[in-house]
Amino acid sequence: MTKDFSLTFPSWFARIELNLLFLALACWRVPNAEAGVSFRGTHKSVNLGSQAVGSTSAAISLPFTIGANTNVGSIAVFTTGIAGKDFRPAKGSSCTATTYATATNCVVMLSFTPTASGLRRGAVVFYSGLHNSGTALATLPVSGVGTGPQAAFGPGGAETTMGSQLISPEGLAVDAAGNVYVTDIALQEVIKIAPNGKQTMVGSGLEVPAGVAVDGAGNVYITDSQADQVFKVSPGGAMSTIGRGFEWPSGVAVDGEGNVYVSDPFIVAVDKITPGGVQTQVGSGYITPAGVAVDAAGNVYVADTYDATVFRITPGGKQTTLGSGLISPAAVAVDAASNVYITDAGSNTVYEVTLDGTQTTVSQGLDVPNGVALDGSGNLYVANTFDQQVLKIDRADAPSLSFEPTRIGSTSTDSPKTVEVENIGNATLEFSAIAYPTDFPEAVSYDGGCTSSTSLAAAAGCALTIDFTPVTPLGSKTSVVLKEAVKLTTNSLNLRKKLAQVTVTGKEIPK
Repeated sequence: MTKDFSLTFPSWFARIELNLLFLALACWRVPNAEAGVSFRGTHKSVNLGSQAVGSTSAAISLPFTIGANTNVGSIAVFTTGIAGKDFRPAKGSSCTATTYATATNCVVMLSFTPTASGLRRGAVVFYSGLHNSGTALATLPVSGVGTGPQAAFGPGGAETTMGSQLISPEGLAVDAAGNVYVTDIALQEVIKIAPNGKQTMVGSGLEVPAGVAVDGAGNVYITDSQADQVFKVSPGGAMSTIGRGFEWPSGVAVDGEGNVYVSDPFIVAVDKITPGGVQTQVGSGYITPAGVAVDAAGNVYVADTYDATVFRITPGGKQTTLGSGLISPAAVAVDAASNVYITDAGSNTVYEVTLDGTQTTVSQGLDVPNGVALDGSGNLYVANTFDQQVLKIDRADAPSLSFEPTRIGSTSTDSPKTVEVENIGNATLEFSAIAYPTDFPEAVSYDGGCTSSTSLAAAAGCALTIDFTPVTPLGSKTSVVLKEAVKLTTNSLNLRKKLAQVTVTGKEIPK
């Protein structure tokens, strides 16, 4: 039986009465209801500009309006969800954790002390509960760019594995504390791996979690390809969906303004979703867009797997391609010097492409590498899917070299060995000293070799070439393992004398 809801009295009069009733209900407020918090600035995010790494900016004033009958339980300042890092509260704030009986204007004072070069993302968050709990009443994305040189070492670096009992790791992200977030399609989970190895689960009820990203407030974004959804998981665990019209959302990235970028190979598009929910497309001409990344200048990078291409799209819409000889690029990451890191699942290789187009191999012999991410120190993380591992490639620390046993007065058969030094920062890296130990001298110099007066522009590099030529008297007829260090001093991270040591070992054999 069909219900008949037609009006039996003059419809125009009834509609007027109903509209007046709905208007009255909309205007009526429950006494003591929370009225919320809003930012009074002209933009929905705040950029603190550029600041030298290790130095502190002048405090800025962020104006907020707190509505009548609003209970503010706590106010937090985060850097990708971690307190006490790059963005910090400064003296002079008038917004406090209390119950506001009347509407109040107040300010939060904020300073910026970047710990690394490149884009730094944070947020100011008002919570309804104590200790950053309860509902987020207001979230203001903040960002800034750390400026300074930053040394990284290669090729590759010491590789260690992170996490345990992974089955099919795919997407990766890293926060300011070094926590690694990994999606595992087979487990249908997103796993957070702390630096001490502790693993916890993020979100629930996922089907095919593919991509993951973390914003300045610590919200985690997860693309669930099977569910056709992009989920936002708050630090407290609340899940919501963002965006619309997806068919197989894959890669995801977040910029400093809180905009979320989502790739979808089924609708062949990359969408940008603003914090206010406005959704637009970025770039064009894709075949199967997969991994996405964004840099400090707002350039968007897209790995197009079947097109064997990586695209760079400027904020103005100009589109160029990166890399060469790729087979199946899966994911991308970018550092402060605009070096782009690409996982190529087809060649089982991770490549680095500099701004001038130079392409080098960072890691090879992998087993279907997919997700890739960088931490603030420049260490690289790779989801090695078929090997069921997440690899950490240490590029922040100088490597250790080991040479073949060699007779005193001779040079080892595996000499010379090379250590690449690269500036992954956005200011000139200056060398002030290089000291080679007695038994591990500098090899014959060649163009591109590091010297004690080398200057490296952003994305530039040089090489330390080291021989093992033992000359230290043994004092006995027994072979001795020599362990020494090549020492180099630079201004990395704006430190006046930043010392790095390449540990070198080799067995000296008597004549």
